[in-house]
Amino acid sequence: MTPLKNEDGKPRVSLGVIYRTQVVLPLSGVLLVGGSKVADAFTNLVLPQIVTGAVAVWPVRTPEREWKIEANAEFVGWGSFRNLDVQLSNGAMIPQPAGWKNVPVVAVGTEYKWLDPSWLPHWDIAVRSGYTRTENPVPAATFNPAMISLSAHTLSVGAGFLCKGHGKFVGLIPCSDESALWPKAIGLDVAYQEWFYDSFSVAGNVNPTVNGSYDASIHLGTFSFRYLF
Repeated sequence: MTPLKNEDGKPRVSLGVIYRTQVVLPLSGVLLVGGSKVADAFTNLVLPQIVTGAVAVWPVRTPEREWKIEANAEFVGWGSFRNLDVQLSNGAMIPQPAGWKNVPVVAVGTEYKWLDPSWLPHWDIAVRSGYTRTENPVPAATFNPAMISLSAHTLSVGAGFLCKGHGKFVGLIPCSDESALWPKAIGLDVAYQEWFYDSFSVAGNVNPTVNGSYDASIHLGTFSFRYLF
């Protein structure tokens, strides 16, 4: 929904709501012991329902510049993930309790973009930054250190470069051409994220060897190329 637009008909305020239904994925395989098949194995993986609300605001939106601020809030229904018990064809079962809980995820971000600036004609340049807060859905009783599921603060920064019109990518490759086989623009995006996980103390786990304190952090860098036809 776009309740407010600028004089060019572009959104100044946008609102959105997305609902993703719960999905159950049936999984099958075999149980091997010492490399030999013992039984066929079956389980169901429950992916949660997710409700997302978002608002985007452009304090600046002109033919020369755009500044966008966006905020998202999600409800993730992990409470439906009760177990991952594995049923075997010989009638036995391997219990894997979960008992996860519903959690919120909150994110805010901003992007500032220069459109075809005089100091770099035929290019759009964007700088971006964001913050996300993710809560841990896994209780201490079923926590598994093989899977990072701690509450986390995530910070991200990035930049985007879009070459179009008569511009040339790296000074050599035309960014646009009338040919149907050639893109109308070429882009490059780079980003860096750091995940700061909260410390988590585990006691009373179904597997006593898991009990203890856990800390983690993740550094993630990405880049991507875009071809717009």
